[in-house]
Amino acid sequence: MASINDYIRKAKQGLFVLTKYLDSQELSELHTIKDQALSIYYNGGYELAERQRAIIIPRCDTPPKEEEFEIALLEIQLADPNASISHRHVLGTLMSFGFKRDNLGDIIVSDNIYLFTTTDMAPYIITQLTSINHIPTKVSIKENNILPITIKEEELNINVASLRLDAVIAKVLNKARSDTQELITQGLVQVNHIEKTNPSYFVKESDLISIRHFGRITIGEVLKTTKKDRLVLSVKVKH
Repeated sequence: MASINDYIRKAKQGLFVLTKYLDSQELSELHTIKDQALSIYYNGGYELAERQRAIIIPRCDTPPKEEEFEIALLEIQLADPNASISHRHVLGTLMSFGFKRDNLGDIIVSDNIYLFTTTDMAPYIITQLTSINHIPTKVSIKENNILPITIKEEELNINVASLRLDAVIAKVLNKARSDTQELITQGLVQVNHIEKTNPSYFVKESDLISIRHFGRITIGEVLKTTKKDRLVLSVKVKH
């Protein structure tokens, strides 16, 4: 299995490098690469994708075309629309057929199930995935990779004691600080695509916070300081 260093080495040799689907740890590692000789582009099929493919090429100001990422979106319809199917059921079934995790992107369970995969694996999944958890399925490819799910976007003004990472997340998610600290220490939070495990990390304006299984928070400006020295902070939330 190719590592991030393998991809970088090949790109430095002048090759066009398209990675497998990268998980959050691999993406975090790749985002730390600062090499003026290389250009790195990312795509997971939709805006909030947690698993993404990367294209790494010698320095170039022209981004690659969407089709160069070789991503396919599959829609999986269940014969029983009332069946209780989870992400775990879908992934377990695919893995039992021998499909590797690095060929699979995000799995989204909604009214139907949506699966991002590589274009070369899509035909095999369509023919082989005939049931999930003993429930018959019909699998089809979505043209133009358009995910028929609305991403919710909100602009909020929140009141926080400080710009600590745990304080901001707790306010946006309406959770206790202890709960958000656990999310952070478990490695489920990134700032500007770099994993942060320190709850006391201070964010700044324009920082992008990604929270696995929730979405993203973009830090805006501090609008004012209250009489009790708390901060009124503008944020944009996508989930």
